[in-house]
Amino acid sequence: MKYKKQKAFTMAEVLITIGIIGVVAAMTLPTLMGAYKKSVTENKLKVMYSTLSNALQKINSDYDLAFTPTEIIPNPGFSKDLSKRVFEHYIAPHLQIIHRLENEIFQSYNIKGEGANYYNNSYCVILINNTGLCFTQDPKKGNMYFYVIINPSKEKLVAGRDIFFFAVERDINNGDLNMNLNMGDTLSKNYNNATRNQYIQNCISSVAYPQYSLLRDAFCTYLIFENNWKIPKDYPVKF
Repeated sequence: MKYKKQKAFTMAEVLITIGIIGVVAAMTLPTLMGAYKKSVTENKLKVMYSTLSNALQKINSDYDLAFTPTEIIPNPGFSKDLSKRVFEHYIAPHLQIIHRLENEIFQSYNIKGEGANYYNNSYCVILINNTGLCFTQDPKKGNMYFYVIINPSKEKLVAGRDIFFFAVERDINNGDLNMNLNMGDTLSKNYNNATRNQYIQNCISSVAYPQYSLLRDAFCTYLIFENNWKIPKDYPVKF
């Protein structure tokens, strides 16, 4: 019985094929990884926005909007201790927390590693989805500031990629007891086609507080918020 010889690839052909696959992978892998990181960031921001909004609505129901920081500490100033007390008393019961970062102080920079900002007055926790959440209480107006940290294991955070900003703007001195989560009234009022480029530049500014006494984090978050929680094509921070 005769057998036909089957053609096989030569070693050179195999090596060439592997080389081509390697080149294609090297060209496409960074793009795929960037797209994946963008997707993770978008999903975490949407989840955190929903989670915090629901928590605030429960606080509204429990405390009738009227609580103030002075209920916990008479004549308080900005401090990590104040932030911790307000967070643990009012907010923590409505979140799934797996770890409390008692001594952790996060720091953030722009994409080039410039303009360090230290969250000295923030109290931070890790939630069940491994997202970091830092909280700062404004003792004067009653404003609440939330910083969402996508990857809290990083030592240095990049504003607009690793850390983002949500706010609850209240003015307890003027009877404004609003407890709705937003991106900040100042950003909303001043955002238009003419100012968009300025917001983009503020997002990557070498100055921690580039405009309106707001952190870079706020401008980065607002650009995504305005695009229905999708990172826009002209977003200045690369993933």
